[in-house]
Amino acid sequence: MWNLKSLHCDFGVEVEDVYLPFLSYRDFEKLRRIIHQHGFGLLRNQSLGAETMVKIAKCFGIPLSGYRPEFTHSEHPELVLLGNIVENGKTVTYLNTQGVEWHTDGTGAILPPNVTMLYAVEVPTRGGETLFASAVKSYESLPKSLRVEIEGVQVVNSFDHHNDRVSTFQGTNVNPRTKAQRNRNPDKVEPLVQTHPITGEAHLFVTHQMVKEVCGYDTNAGKDLIMTLVDHMTKTERVYTHRWRPGDLIVFDNRSTIHSATPYDYPDQRRLMYQIIVGSRESEHKVMLGDEG
Repeated sequence: MWNLKSLHCDFGVEVEDVYLPFLSYRDFEKLRRIIHQHGFGLLRNQSLGAETMVKIAKCFGIPLSGYRPEFTHSEHPELVLLGNIVENGKTVTYLNTQGVEWHTDGTGAILPPNVTMLYAVEVPTRGGETLFASAVKSYESLPKSLRVEIEGVQVVNSFDHHNDRVSTFQGTNVNPRTKAQRNRNPDKVEPLVQTHPITGEAHLFVTHQMVKEVCGYDTNAGKDLIMTLVDHMTKTERVYTHRWRPGDLIVFDNRSTIHSATPYDYPDQRRLMYQIIVGSRESEHKVMLGDEG
């Protein structure tokens, strides 16, 4: 039996003494359920190369090709390189120049959201933490009047609505995507409140910078609603801050949590993270916690 160490009163556990490459199929299924039940699982002291990361990601579901191909691994288009690594005078990793930017990965993807694997290869001595908050507990703690208001509300999520804006930031290394890339991830209408297909829990599903439109609201009222929800979700007491060590792997559920990076781009500090966003298999929508057979 693994020891689970709670990381926040609302969500998140460290799963101690687990080394992913050695897991049996049965133990891997057990780990998947722990992650969905708790929102995310932290596994320390992993030693994962790119190929191993991709193999493990396929156990969770269907790895998605990186939205920005210029920042993916040369042999593995599913593996995104995050950080501030410079080669031949060019930053070859996706560098967040915005700072705190609450979101959930895979918003608007063709496949339903599932998990993200985030692995620390190199970390700075200061900055570069990752923040997490629970979309389940946040929904449960909403005032009743607001829960009634957002019931059935849908939004148009658009990765390019967000990416086009990021490409204008000073110092960014992000470019607008090509027509073919945009067609691969078209705008998608999704409900603000969803039911998690594995746990059966109701949760908020909102990435404010990717919301192109709130259906039935004018522009300003829609923005106000979304920011009210994000502000509620990310109150200080609801946030877990992870300070990375090399070899840390966090696998987090993109339905039941939201997350953000913090600033880290110092000239004397390197940061390199491996990221794989994993979409759901259809069969996962029919399996509930407790139905282990």
